[in-house]
Amino acid sequence: MTHCFESYSDDLTEITASCQTPNTEQKLLDVCKVGCQNHTDLQVTVCCCDTDLCNLPDSEKPTAAPAADFQRMRYKFGALKLAEPL
Repeated sequence: MTHCFESYSDDLTEITASCQTPNTEQKLLDVCKVGCQNHTDLQVTVCCCDTDLCNLPDSEKPTAAPAADFQRMRYKFGALKLAEPL
C-alpha cells in the first residue's frame, strides 16, 4: 500500500507531499495511525493518507486530475514545494 505524507502551513503558503510504498519506516507509519495532527508550535499540519492531496482543506483540493506531465514530473523529482502562495 502507498502512504502519502503531506504537510501544510496554517496559512497554506507552504505545502509538501511525498508518497512511499511498503518499506516505509515504522515511525512514519505511526503518523498514519494518528491521522492529521496540527503542530501549533510549528504552525504546520501533518497528515497521512493513501492518495495524493487527500488531506488538504476542501477549499484547496484540486477540482480536476493533474495532467500526465505533472504526474511524471512528480515521480521524477519527488516532493514539490510551492514557491508562492496559491
